[in-house]
Amino acid sequence: MVSWRFNYFMKIHTLFSFVIRASVIRLCLLIIFLSGNLFSFSQVPGYMGKRFTIGYSLGIVPDENHVLTHTLTLNYAVTKRKELCVGAAYFKTLFVGSFGGMSYKTLDDEKLSTIDFSLGLKIFSRKKTAGAPLGMYFKWEALYYINTINYRPYIISKVIHPYPNALVVETPHQGGSVRFLSIGGAFGIGKQRIFFNKLVLDYGVRAGLVFPINQTAGWESYGYYLYLDAGTKVLLHELITARIGLGFLAF
Repeated sequence: MVSWRFNYFMKIHTLFSFVIRASVIRLCLLIIFLSGNLFSFSQVPGYMGKRFTIGYSLGIVPDENHVLTHTLTLNYAVTKRKELCVGAAYFKTLFVGSFGGMSYKTLDDEKLSTIDFSLGLKIFSRKKTAGAPLGMYFKWEALYYINTINYRPYIISKVIHPYPNALVVETPHQGGSVRFLSIGGAFGIGKQRIFFNKLVLDYGVRAGLVFPINQTAGWESYGYYLYLDAGTKVLLHELITARIGLGFLAF
């Protein structure tokens, strides 16, 4: 019998899969379009003529496992008020699979690791830029995730005879891995400051929504139920993130 959790996620996939893909494509096009007015400004944007910023940021989420997200960023000042941002991030965590009510047993929490890529656009406050992308800003991002679940050996329990003369057969299985993709978008508010004409301090908060779009596990298999739970884990992880980063003006 198909569990209620399985039906719930199938409805979510059907409802959001096409909408989310189209929305992410539109967001990417919007970011490129908004940053495309580079050539309409006569003055060179950036800080002291430098447009590229390379940095690292640390993200903190309200998670029971105290998960940290590590991000490498490359920003390019396209105008005095806009920066085009490209990032690559990584985080790993543990989670407990619910398996949709099926009779699975495992010896420990499962491991989830995620690499995500982002394309974003920062728009800075007009009054405080002083001719360069500094001060308060709003940021829109399109997100693409590659998620990997590494699971341990597990046992499938099957009841051969019903109560009261129940006979339970337990079959051990080897561990393995499942990979799935997620896409989504995010909106953030932050502040960017420069020290010693070189170091860039960037901090703020971000709210995001991401949804899984495909996976490599078999239908209704052990790995498939892990995929459903891990997809929820990634979604909750990206809802709210506080971050702080440090970079430098490259050229």
